[in-house]
Amino acid sequence: MEFKRESDYTGLTAAEAEHRLTKYGRNTLEQHKKKSPVLLFLGQFKDIMTIILIVCTGISAFMQDWTEAAVMIGIVVVNAFLGFIQEYRTEKTIEALRSMTALHARVLRDGRQIEISAEEIVPGDVVFVKGGDILPADGFIITSSGLTVDEAVLTGESAAVEKSELAGFDSAVYSGTLAISGSATVGVTDTGMNTKMGKISGMIQEVKEESTPLQKRLAKLGKYIVFACVLICVAVTFAGILRGEDIINMLLTGISLAVAAVPEGLPAIVTISLALGVQRMAANNALVRRLPAVETLGGTNVICSDKTGTLTQNKMSVREIRVPSEMLGGKADSASRAGDLRMLSNICRVCNNLSDATEQALKEIGGQEAEASAAEFVRIAEIPFDSVRKCMSVIVKNKQGEFFVMTKGGADVVLGKAGRYIENGRIKRLDPAALERLRSCNDRLASGALRVLAAAYRPIRPDEAEEYRSSKDKTKQARLESNLIFAGFIGLMDRPREEVPGAVQLCADAGIRTIMITGDHKITAAAIAREVNIPASRVLTGEEISQMSDAEFE
Repeated sequence: MEFKRESDYTGLTAAEAEHRLTKYGRNTLEQHKKKSPVLLFLGQFKDIMTIILIVCTGISAFMQDWTEAAVMIGIVVVNAFLGFIQEYRTEKTIEALRSMTALHARVLRDGRQIEISAEEIVPGDVVFVKGGDILPADGFIITSSGLTVDEAVLTGESAAVEKSELAGFDSAVYSGTLAISGSATVGVTDTGMNTKMGKISGMIQEVKEESTPLQKRLAKLGKYIVFACVLICVAVTFAGILRGEDIINMLLTGISLAVAAVPEGLPAIVTISLALGVQRMAANNALVRRLPAVETLGGTNVICSDKTGTLTQNKMSVREIRVPSEMLGGKADSASRAGDLRMLSNICRVCNNLSDATEQALKEIGGQEAEASAAEFVRIAEIPFDSVRKCMSVIVKNKQGEFFVMTKGGADVVLGKAGRYIENGRIKRLDPAALERLRSCNDRLASGALRVLAAAYRPIRPDEAEEYRSSKDKTKQARLESNLIFAGFIGLMDRPREEVPGAVQLCADAGIRTIMITGDHKITAAAIAREVNIPASRVLTGEEISQMSDAEFE
């Protein structure tokens, strides 16, 4: 952390930035040391089958069997060139892609905003971020104007996170995450390998590269061949000696037979097969860095996939709206029901930051009439959504000067915070029987492949609103979000991608199991899974995975 006082927020001088660049290094993730073309070519000769062929080539040349020697050395060289050309092309393509995606950032230097390469950012820099930017380094919010960030690259959570310098909000930002909307001024605390992304990269690079199953089998075959060649050579030589033959002639004969037993075409066949696989992958826009990786991919027997945005389109639309009067069997007149729906739409519109596809869809509920009704509420404070609470709340004030807390989030979470419900404009106690019927309705909606959200609210005193607004104390969240008045369910649909069912079926035909991992309601996920040919038994939630032992996971 290079920030020590408020004056640091004015940015760095060019001289200080240069000093820190020398001290901390460039803002890049360390890559494995790049191999020169010569080393890349020589690396093609290190597997045991190629070494056996080279040894056999030497033996054939020593015995002046030039034809055999020429054939074997030709196979070795062609095999090496095939592997080298494929890996060299891939490295060049990856380098070109990196140069195309090189990041730039606007920073404060010598009191002026300038644009520099993201690699030149150092701890202590003040960076300006807006919607659509990729965060270039780890840091904290100095000032924010509605900045929301997609942190899925780090956390896997698709919901955007609102960032603010105010107490009670998440003020940390991380390298590699995407600014969705708004803007902010960020103080940089860590760069390069010291960022969260850098530490993850470092852990990955520390993992020892293992041989693929094919490489292991070929290495084992190579050892068998060496053993068989030695055995043949010894047996032929010994048999000749017993018959009184010249020992040198018999030794040469044994060596010739051993060399003839070596399958010199095998390495070339393997390399050509893998190269064809690489070409097919390239035709489908997938780069394979090393030839043996194709075999590993071909040996896949389990694929674990996220749901939202991977198996589905990540385009939400509201399909069902349910208010308590419809779910609890009460008689409702149209005017009373309209009032209940108005409150539900107000919550969906006011408790909303338009930060993702779900919130965009909720904003459309009720049309222009609902928009006018929601405009009567002014937001005073917000308790932002996070992956632990799985809900969001806002404190609002209407034109009559009344204060409310409005909450929306996962159906189970919001129901757990509710102690009452609104039915035909009347507030009633949420007894166990009513709660069970609401949960049954939630399950029915979820089983129809809908993502179900719930909305609730309650009036609060002006002093409660002011107390939370002024302190942003997280300990007061539970009290604010207790004994809420349940307002209804919203069922949203995120349709599966058209190509997914066929792809999953192809995997199944090839003996590959596809498992869906999701943070959404399991019943909803299971309904989506059935649509894409994944059995419901292969749907796992993040909570279920965290409770698994290593043995169960494997």
